[in-house]
Amino acid sequence: MEEIEKEPWAFEMSRLLRILSRIKATAFEKVSIRCDQIIENGLSFHENQEALGKRKKRTGHNLILRLKKHKDAVLRFLLNPKVPFTNNQAEQDIRMMKVKQKISGGFRSTVGAETFCTIRGFLSTQRKQKNNIFDAIQLALAQ
Repeated sequence: MEEIEKEPWAFEMSRLLRILSRIKATAFEKVSIRCDQIIENGLSFHENQEALGKRKKRTGHNLILRLKKHKDAVLRFLLNPKVPFTNNQAEQDIRMMKVKQKISGGFRSTVGAETFCTIRGFLSTQRKQKNNIFDAIQLALAQ
């Protein structure tokens, strides 16, 4: 919403979340109140927009409704240090599969796709565990 639709509430929420990624749980109550204010601004913004149809809501309106409903989950990284700020790692794990599909048009067989996934999963796990990938491959092949 920030990049494509240029909605003002999206800029505010993005800025708040980036700040929160740095300060963690230091002022959770104030953060929660500010988050509520931004959500209310977003709802007001969308209520003042021209309707798309009888039941259809804009993408940004749906997003702000989800943020309101799942605010605790969105802010969970503040209270639980084990929760990462972003899901970038999960997205990166999926991205290689999509690139492979686009470049080669898919896999020639189910076995080929399963093998690719097994290897990518192994490499991703080693990377997440901060293991040397070459050592891990050598160890796996030696067994």
